[in-house]
Amino acid sequence: MEDFDSGMEEGYGRSLKRIEAKVPERIGDVEVGTGKMPTMCASVIGKDPLNVLYNQSLAGADLLEIRLDEVKDYSGFRRRLSGMDSELELDIPILTTNRKRKEGGRFLGEEERRIEILVSMMEFADAVDIEISTADHLKNRVLDKAKEMGISVVASYHDINNTPGIEDIRRKLEMCLESGEIGKVAYTANNQKDVLKVLEACYEVKKEFGKPLCAISMGSIGSHSRVIGPIYGSDIVYAPIGTAYTAPGQIPISRMKSIMEDIL
Repeated sequence: MEDFDSGMEEGYGRSLKRIEAKVPERIGDVEVGTGKMPTMCASVIGKDPLNVLYNQSLAGADLLEIRLDEVKDYSGFRRRLSGMDSELELDIPILTTNRKRKEGGRFLGEEERRIEILVSMMEFADAVDIEISTADHLKNRVLDKAKEMGISVVASYHDINNTPGIEDIRRKLEMCLESGEIGKVAYTANNQKDVLKVLEACYEVKKEFGKPLCAISMGSIGSHSRVIGPIYGSDIVYAPIGTAYTAPGQIPISRMKSIMEDIL
């Protein structure tokens, strides 16, 4: 019994620890990749995403993603962004994204226009998301602007239909890290093994490269990956505020924060 009790104390009682990045990335005053908890990113979308913020709390969020791909009046939205600090008194770093439709976004225009809008909004951001599938000459406009402004790049890839093999996921993560300081992949899970593939690839790449990552299994089957992903090396948790979900399988930020505090 004594030996069993000793084993309980040394092994069974240990808490889970997530894999931290060896080379963390700072977005505003938030360091992504280190610390006990992952970075909690509240994501807002809509014809005017700022309207969501009037009636919803950002409590528990470290980062705010403003999705541009559903905005209707970009010039008006830009004017509102310029006065956002006084209007909403936000004290949180901003990640700006204009997701293409092929990767689960809602932007309906041409690629040139999508990138033009994204670049024009970067002056209000602390970080920018750009898909690695974007044509090189357009992607480079975003990367060059980010370098000029000294803001972080989240280089991303999304497959809204399937999850490939582990090696393919690994390669996509590596390609993301070639373009950005933070690499992000998201795949739709069609079965439980799909979730395991994403988690394993994330774990392996994090161990090898030591840079901040985000790896997600989308959809109802993969929803729990958003909770356990940080244990396997995923550094950012995206969660909606309000009722406007930006991706399938998301869990509200208040619930995510509570779960994270219980398991990490």
